Amino acid sequence: MRTRCALVMLTLFVCIPTLAQTRAQGDMDRLFGPATAVNQGVGTTPEIRRALVPGPEHELLARLAGSWTVEGTAGRNMEPVAQVAEVTEMMDGAWFELRLFEDGRLVRLSHLGFDGFRGTYAMWEVGAGFTSPQVRAGESLEDETRLHFWRTYTILRRGDLTPIHERLVITFRTLDKIGWQSFEAIGDEAERTQKDVTFTRSH
Repeated sequence: MRTRCALVMLTLFVCIPTLAQTRAQGDMDRLFGPATAVNQGVGTTPEIRRALVPGPEHELLARLAGSWTVEGTAGRNMEPVAQVAEVTEMMDGAWFELRLFEDGRLVRLSHLGFDGFRGTYAMWEVGAGFTSPQVRAGESLEDETRLHFWRTYTILRRGDLTPIHERLVITFRTLDKIGWQSFEAIGDEAERTQKDVTFTRSH
């Protein structure tokens, strides 16, 4: 009897894959590209030290540092947004931490940096309503006045696996104003705006 029950359960898991979740494959290389600049696992090398030194890319990120008021629209219905942001330098300028507050409550925590091995900007964030961290790769555009980040992931939508493509554009308008826009395309649908806000430096 036990053998029969075990065979029935095994058959269910084989025939109905949705009952058995598999672990997601790591996708660092797919997201950021392979770290081919140096040999790993040999300790600190001159290449590693050079890759960790903040450079022009970090100087661009440093423009985010400070206190900001955040106003604009966001969400599916593009409702008004009134938030406060604090951006601080970390680890001698290698990383920058952004804390976003709404009504005095922390609603998002982000870290931005530059991967000296892969030559790409890197960003991860967690927030209210997130079930997992959001991780993005990025590049600078238009004479270093804009940063463009992106990510792609899959959801189960109406019973079908559907890819979602997201991109984030940070525009350095002046020393005291920064545009922050995010966009989303679900499957084959047209891209829509998720968030369109302006960071204004608090004095």
